[in-house]
Amino acid sequence: MKSSRLKKFILHFINVPAKWIKTGRRYVLNLYTPKKYYIKIFKE
Repeated sequence: MKSSRLKKFILHFINVPAKWIKTGRRYVLNLYTPKKYYIKIFKE
């Protein structure tokens, strides 16, 4: 089914819980996921 493939894609790649936290004087995006490939995407 097409919709189940789309749902699987969204849950695997797009749906990541995150929160902006303040450390010192700057804000950092804190990702709550054990998946390591998000580190490369969001690293400055």
